[in-house]
Amino acid sequence: MANYVSAIGDVRTIIYALCLVVLTTVLLIAAISMTMLVRDRINKVAAMRARGITRRHVAVLLLSEAVPIAVAGVGVGATLALWYFGQGVTLGR
Repeated sequence: MANYVSAIGDVRTIIYALCLVVLTTVLLIAAISMTMLVRDRINKVAAMRARGITRRHVAVLLLSEAVPIAVAGVGVGATLALWYFGQGVTLGR
């Protein structure tokens, strides 16, 4: 019986390690995507600034696009997490 409990602990550790690796990979992909989006926008922001648009107006334009996307992502993610994990999750307990 002790070996069985020890094996469950080992599996739990492996699952947590895999979850950490997946989370780190997803965060890196998101960071790379955001970096590419910023690089794509540099010329557009420079053109707007050359036309006399203030920094504040440019920031408002960029945030008015980013905030709704972020809110939608959080809403979808939270809804799916509550739906999927709402009953609770057990790992061999």
